[in-house]
Amino acid sequence: MAAPDNEESVDPAAVRRHRMLFRAIQKRRHPKLRRSDITVTDESAVKRATKAAALGNAMEWYDFGIYSYLASTIGRSSSLGSDTAQLLSSFATFAVAFLVRPLGGMVFGPLGDKVGRKRILSLTMIMMAVGPSPSAWSPRTP
Repeated sequence: MAAPDNEESVDPAAVRRHRMLFRAIQKRRHPKLRRSDITVTDESAVKRATKAAALGNAMEWYDFGIYSYLASTIGRSSSLGSDTAQLLSSFATFAVAFLVRPLGGMVFGPLGDKVGRKRILSLTMIMMAVGPSPSAWSPRTP
C-alpha cells in the first residue's frame, strides 16, 4: 500500500511510532537542492558577469561615498543663502539618487528585456553623461 500524498491524513500516532520512516519519506518528497541540480550554460560567462556586476556596484558606491563626503563642499558652491540650506540641498540631491533608483529599475528593466540590455545600458550611460554636461559648459562664476 502506497503512502498517502496528503500529510494531513496521516495518523499522528503512526508518525510518533515511525519517526525515521516519515522523515525519510519527507526528505524524498522535498530533497535539498544540490549544485548539480542547477544548469548553467556557460560557467565562465556567469563568472564574468558576476565580476562585472560587482565592479559596477563598487564603483557606484564609491561615487555615492565621495559625493556624501564632499556634500558640504558641494553645498557651499550653490547660490543658496544660509549654510543649512546649502547643506540640505546637497543632501537632498543625494537622497533623490536613492529614491529614483527603484523607478529606473521599473522602467529600464522591462525595457532592457524587450529591446536588449546592451542598448539600455548604453542609453543610461549616455543619459548620465548628458545630465552634468551643462554644468561643464557653463562659465564659472567668481
